Amino acid sequence: MNIAEWLSARANLSPRSPALMTGLRVDADYAIFARRAGGIAAGLRDRHGIGAGGRVAIFTRNRTKYRDAL
Repeated sequence: MNIAEWLSARANLSPRSPALMTGLRVDADYAIFARRAGGIAAGLRDRHGIGAGGRVAIFTRNRTKYRDAL
């Protein structure tokens, strides 16, 4: 199982559980995180031609905000 499949399965299992946190603040639950990840994947596909099996690297500090940066 790859990370995208895991995230989708986790979002289906417990969509309202906290997924991304900054300290004690919940930044996204699994439903939101999966939806945003799907949006990033669609953008990479549509704008850059990166499809299934493609590889992407993210170089950033360990923060939850990177999910909205792409």
